Amino acid sequence: MKKPVFKILFVLVAICALSACDNNAFPEPDEVLTDYLLAVYTGQNEVAYGYVSSEDKSVKSLNDYLAENKNRADPMAKEFVDEFEVRIVSQNQSDTNAAIKASIILPDLDGMLKGLQPASGKPDDDKIDPKIAAQMLKKKYEDLDIPTVYKNESFQLVNEMGAWKVHLNWQGELMQKAREERISSLLAEARELRKSDSTLEAAIEKYKEVLELDSNMIIAIHGIKDTEQEIREYEQKQAYIKKVSLYDLESKFYTTFSNTKVPGVKFKIKNNGDRLLREVEVTVYFKNASGTVIAEERYRPVLAMKKSYSGDQVILKKNYIWQMEEGNFYKADAVPTEWKEGAVEAKVTNIKFAE
Repeated sequence: MKKPVFKILFVLVAICALSACDNNAFPEPDEVLTDYLLAVYTGQNEVAYGYVSSEDKSVKSLNDYLAENKNRADPMAKEFVDEFEVRIVSQNQSDTNAAIKASIILPDLDGMLKGLQPASGKPDDDKIDPKIAAQMLKKKYEDLDIPTVYKNESFQLVNEMGAWKVHLNWQGELMQKAREERISSLLAEARELRKSDSTLEAAIEKYKEVLELDSNMIIAIHGIKDTEQEIREYEQKQAYIKKVSLYDLESKFYTTFSNTKVPGVKFKIKNNGDRLLREVEVTVYFKNASGTVIAEERYRPVLAMKKSYSGDQVILKKNYIWQMEEGNFYKADAVPTEWKEGAVEAKVTNIKFAE
């Protein structure tokens, strides 16, 4: 009756021994990293993908990875693979994770290629075929030291059932990309909202959303500051608009030089305040027979470019009155035929200070 027990123990010991042997057979983290980087450098994308962690593979399939990196490898990299080297700068390792800083040494292919010319001898001609270029470079550097460049990078590896895998954090990259796209979208919305005085507060809310995603985003910080200043200016304008009076409003069909009748308006504006105005916007609302507004037109009777108030530019000073020259009027081309002649309402809708 005891024999089966001994057989079971023997099998368990054998399994444990085999498992231990398998664990010992797995490459160390620095070896895995070196093999991964070599596969990347030489364009062996399917091999490189094999070294990637399971967590990363759950984010990006092999087909997606191959499609993403199909043009990544330099065709000449394999020809100078002997110059490729990975030097481990530091390595911190536990049973489950390894953090490695590495110096990656590469042949300076770009610098080497600058010394070559197309067969025609004309630098502006098409690029040299990679295979021909590789042969030319090998011959040129046959007895010379091949120039190299290096870059320092940090990597994380994880232990998966005894096998070390490179953790590239593709999930984090996806989240970062989505975050950057959201920030870009919010900034674009804020810029659009700042085009209208009535939506300045909404623009600030967009900037605040950006800062929730990135508290150091300078554009958003300055955007809030600038928009708050625009709100203060808007409030000042709204208060001052009450001091700009619009009167002697007239609307009818006017006869043009071509003896045709067109809808138009005339009015006067007076600055009753103590500030100079370089721009005054007037909005005229056109109504039908029932008194419903059916169209509107905006006019800028006072308009002077900022910091250039000379010549024939109009500045509306304190107590000054603006009116059109005799015989002139503002045309209202977009007014529909349903408009009732004389049925209009007008108000000053925006101003800009000259100082």
